[in-house]
Amino acid sequence: AYNLKICYFFFFFFIFFFKQKTAYEIKECDWSSDVCSSDLATKCGRYNFTEFDFSERRLLKSIDESLARLRTDHVDLLQAHDIEFGSYDQIVNETIPALRKIQQSGKARFVGITAYPPETLCRVAAAAPVDTLLTYCRYNLMVRDLDDQLTPFARREGIGLVNSSPFHMGVLTEAGTQVWHPASSEVKD
Repeated sequence: AYNLKICYFFFFFFIFFFKQKTAYEIKECDWSSDVCSSDLATKCGRYNFTEFDFSERRLLKSIDESLARLRTDHVDLLQAHDIEFGSYDQIVNETIPALRKIQQSGKARFVGITAYPPETLCRVAAAAPVDTLLTYCRYNLMVRDLDDQLTPFARREGIGLVNSSPFHMGVLTEAGTQVWHPASSEVKD
């Protein structure tokens, strides 16, 4: 007999709706053989606090850089990150087609987009379908607006939905927030 443990897809507390299924996407691990099935994800498009490049050229370079760092030939999920800082036309007409090109090459199983504003994710995904949407701080003890617009859209379209930062970027932890956190001091305290 071997000991089975549960490995969660990405981080626990994510809400993941994929192809009309509601689940936490659980993977089983056989620890007797030290083998655990896992999923790899990476992002592209945002490279530091101020550098954004959603061009096809940079995305193709970015996936190869990530694959080299991860020492693998593919990832399970590649996401264009913080798309609200790019132009709508470029994201729809260049970025998402480049993501699909990467997917067709076998370097990513699924492709998606990330942003804070739900309306941005809905608008872009309606124009250029993706496999996943990721937003953050939208479903936790303080805020539940994920269900207002994004969850119904994702379910209707059969798109995976990931809620990142369930602890509201540190607000809901004893450690508190980082200096750069955008919340008002009233919320932080």
